[in-house]
Amino acid sequence: MNDIKDAIADVRNDRTPTNWVLLTYQGENSNDVALTGKGDGGVNELISLLQDNNVGYGIVRVSERFDNSDTVKFVYIRWVGEQIHRMLRARLGTHSGAVKEVIAPYHVDVEASNHSEISEEIVIKAVSKASGTALHVLHTAQSSGSSSGSSSIPRVSSGGFKSGAGPSIAGPPKPTDNVKIEDEASIRRAIADVRSDATSTNWVLLTYDGPNSNTIVLSGSGSGGSAELISHLRDDNVGYGLVRQDEKYDDSVRVMFAYTNWVGENIHRMLKARLGTHSGAVKSLLAPYHADIDATNHHEISPEIITTTIRRTMGTSSHVLN
Repeated sequence: MNDIKDAIADVRNDRTPTNWVLLTYQGENSNDVALTGKGDGGVNELISLLQDNNVGYGIVRVSERFDNSDTVKFVYIRWVGEQIHRMLRARLGTHSGAVKEVIAPYHVDVEASNHSEISEEIVIKAVSKASGTALHVLHTAQSSGSSSGSSSIPRVSSGGFKSGAGPSIAGPPKPTDNVKIEDEASIRRAIADVRSDATSTNWVLLTYDGPNSNTIVLSGSGSGGSAELISHLRDDNVGYGLVRQDEKYDDSVRVMFAYTNWVGENIHRMLKARLGTHSGAVKSLLAPYHADIDATNHHEISPEIITTTIRRTMGTSSHVLN
């Protein structure tokens, strides 16, 4: 674990040439994440290590020109190869938060599953978009320390909100050229209902209004919890969801919110290539939340997975991950 933390610290240190770090699993069906590589060759060097049969979690430091000065930005890259072991794929939703704890803070995240979806150009574009829609660095809940046993990821012990990739929910994200929010007022009312104790609504789902669209619409909301939300996820579309769940903690009930990022396996390839530049604006709309779950098929998301992820974020789970 120390070698991972030291490598990430090197990326953040302007006095070292290291500008990227990549973590991957130590086997096709392993739970152990280890340091795969680091270097000073930037995005392209990191990308060269991404394999179709593994998952990669990376951070890269880039420099952006802004107001006649260079600004350092950090990008989180999540790579899920299309040929990874099916059992590993089923567990990724519960791993995501723990890995982000190790890598955070960062300014923007980029997700990809094949090499057409990630390049230096795509990363730089995502950074530029985030600079126009977000003023805050992404911060996740602080870790309580290193994990035990053979795992390379610490357990999360606090239940703090995750801010998402943009301004707080109080202010709307600035529009971008690539993503449009249709009837944003209705979407915000639906989100407010999820957050309100005065309503029974406990989930909301946003999606695109077409297979190759840039327009996000309200797909649905309801009071049936995570199971009802999951029933609306389709293989040919993307779903951004927020679910409220009550969890008992120290003889009291705490309200917890989970963000779900669903990317169906049969979505349009052009839409998939643009998702990295869209995620910041969408997360800004649904933030804040305590835990996030990434999934591409129904093996990776279930009410049990969502509950487990939330409890690990709260620090009430005995498991190591998250």
